[in-house]
Formats: sequence, structure tokens, C-alpha cells
Amino acid sequence: MSTVTAPKKRRKRIEIKEYDPPEFTFIDKVVEGKATIVDLDPHIDMWHLGEEATNLLHEFLGLTFADYKKLLSKPDDENLQEIATRYKKKKEKKKSK
Repeated sequence: MSTVTAPKKRRKRIEIKEYDPPEFTFIDKVVEGKATIVDLDPHIDMWHLGEEATNLLHEFLGLTFADYKKLLSKPDDENLQEIATRYKKKKEKKKSK
């Protein structure tokens, strides 16, 4: 009885690009008052459909992973505004330096 082994498949080499965030992320739009929680799903859809899908979703949205997890655990405008307020304070702090 002889055994046949399948040839090893070569793995496709993936080029990892440095993440270049969009000019205005979801959280930027929330801070500016141009987006709410109902706009989250369309932004996620854009990530799935675009070239950005090679990057992490929370980065595309402009969030840290911790804030992304928090938002998914309680997806409402109150939670989103709390996160946006922190981002706005961080942004203002960077501008003042």
C-alpha cells in the first residue's frame, strides 16, 4: 500500500501597506456634527467595499480598538457622543501645542 501526498501549496505573499486614514474619518464627522450612530453602518459598508478593507475597521472609522469595542457593546448616540467628546478634546490639545 502506497500513500500519496498532495503537493504543498505556495502561500500568496501579501504586501502590507502603511495605513493612511481617510481625510475625514467617521469619528471626525461625528465631532463636527455631520454624523450620528445611524451613519455607522454605511461607513462599515464603505470599508467592506473599498480598498480600505486591507486596513483594520476601527482605524478606518478613526477609533482606537477599545473605543470601537465600547461602541459595539452599546451602539447608541449617547455612547458615541461620549467617545466623540474625548476625541475632540484630544484634537484640541494637539492643536494647542
